[in-house]
Amino acid sequence: MKKRVRKFEGHFICRPFFSDELFADLEENTSKSLARIRTKRRYQKNDTVVSAGDVPDFIFILNSGQARLSVTNGINSVTNLRLVKKDEILGLNEVLANSFCEMNVETVTICEFDCVRRRDFLDLLSREPEICYRLLNLLGLRTQQIYETFSSVSF
Repeated sequence: MKKRVRKFEGHFICRPFFSDELFADLEENTSKSLARIRTKRRYQKNDTVVSAGDVPDFIFILNSGQARLSVTNGINSVTNLRLVKKDEILGLNEVLANSFCEMNVETVTICEFDCVRRRDFLDLLSREPEICYRLLNLLGLRTQQIYETFSSVSF
């Protein structure tokens, strides 16, 4: 019997956020403001970056290496969802909503992430309308994608 394989994109419904969508070609002052709050973190192979149930203090952007998203069910069974893509932003939804993570992020190889502390990112959004506008635009596009996905499903 052939095993069924599901491919998950993003948080199951729409594709993930990428740093170039949010941070590419910013005005010089905005770019400098972002650079001031970005830090680099290096994680070893098999390190946990974020655990389900955590409220993240950072957004993470994968610069190098491989990491995976997984979920754990109630009996400690782990299901790997997919590999994280380079320049993917992790924890953005959770940081904006101040909510718990639903997935685990674990390194497969040595990884380097750009990290932005939650309070610094929220301050940046309030000070830099260019980034705030881009983020609102991306969130609106994702909402439209989710609507289109659900409206095409028949029950």
